[in-house]
Amino acid sequence: MKSLLIGGGAREHAIAKRMVEGSELYAFVSLDNPGISSLASEIKVGNILDANEAILFARHVIPDYIFIGPGTVIAAGVGDALSEAGFQVVAPSRAGARLDWDSAFFRFFIQDHASEASLKFAACESRHEINNAFRDIGTSLSVSTSESPENHFETPYLAREYAYRSIGDKSSGSTSVVLQEKAEGEKFTLQVFTDGETLSPMPLVKSYKISENDKIHLSEDVGTYSESNHLLPYISTEDAENSLSILQKLLRALKSEHNSVYKGVLCARFVMTAGGPKLLDISAGFGDPEALNVLSLLKTDFSHLCMSILEGKLWPSIEFKKKASVCKYLVPVGYPEKPKIGVSLSVDEDKISKAGAELYYNSVNIKNGKLYTSEGRSLAILALEDSHEDSEDLVESAISAVKSENIFYRKDIGTIGLAQKAMKKMEEIQNV
Repeated sequence: MKSLLIGGGAREHAIAKRMVEGSELYAFVSLDNPGISSLASEIKVGNILDANEAILFARHVIPDYIFIGPGTVIAAGVGDALSEAGFQVVAPSRAGARLDWDSAFFRFFIQDHASEASLKFAACESRHEINNAFRDIGTSLSVSTSESPENHFETPYLAREYAYRSIGDKSSGSTSVVLQEKAEGEKFTLQVFTDGETLSPMPLVKSYKISENDKIHLSEDVGTYSESNHLLPYISTEDAENSLSILQKLLRALKSEHNSVYKGVLCARFVMTAGGPKLLDISAGFGDPEALNVLSLLKTDFSHLCMSILEGKLWPSIEFKKKASVCKYLVPVGYPEKPKIGVSLSVDEDKISKAGAELYYNSVNIKNGKLYTSEGRSLAILALEDSHEDSEDLVESAISAVKSENIFYRKDIGTIGLAQKAMKKMEEIQNV
């Protein structure tokens, strides 16, 4: 069996590791990823948002299935073009992924079809509408755009200024920003495989931003952890089932009202509140870094899983290891605003492997066989153990195998102190 992966970050490195176990792997990437290169029979570097380039490479490979990693590729219509060209694509159509790339549509859709998971919001196209939203909903609001969902700010002034700038930026084709209330609670991520009918859930994951006080939000997530029971300390089995039911409602409504059958992977980020789980945003495909956690735990053959999705025969229950996971991204100093680019990285891959940890490359430049930092998150290290505390210890040990003068990572992710902080916060919220 041949498979083609589109996308070249750490998420795709994790996907590639699972694809190559049951198929001959080929990859189409925007930036050479040394981890994916080591696994693939052939790799093509190009513009992954260009459907014509993707089709040309697919015709060269003739894969049994194609897996698309980044949601931006799906939103650009590349998956649709590949499907129309006769290829089997494990990804939703652009229309099916509208819950990802259209923030206003997403919020209205939840309001109409899963009101129990909805938050107060306003879709704004002008400064006047933005000002009204701050007046009517409250001053503690998050700002979502088609490019970047769920942005939080230290002050209402910063949030308002970001919203103003966003409606003035038409580069993404968006005509509005969505302002929504910031619900009190703890966030969690639920990812599912789906063939359009059956939803098969993956272990729950908790993700974190770059700053240890969670004040800097205009960045991608830089770390995650999951528990061995596949829940989280503040999420019960009933909470997880309710969250899955919300996703089932949305996908059924998407099919019945818009004739869009969602096939592939869906990543939903919730906040657990005193009133139950509220839906914050949806991504078409795996989350990043959440993909690294769940794929390292997956026991079912990934290629067979993809074929079952394409055939409409997905199993309702998929097997995962009963282990806890911790993942930490290493990023250039100054990330995300002013990352130091071109700083050399020395990575002892053998030391990381012997420590029992896993290495995933994300955004690095390769020159004359040496690694250098780029604009984004550089690489991630993940470990599986019986508890997240033990996993965190192992990750910390493995990080010593990465040497650089200007690298940073968040040290508290996966620690018992951070988990206890979340549990205490939920207890206070539920007792109000």
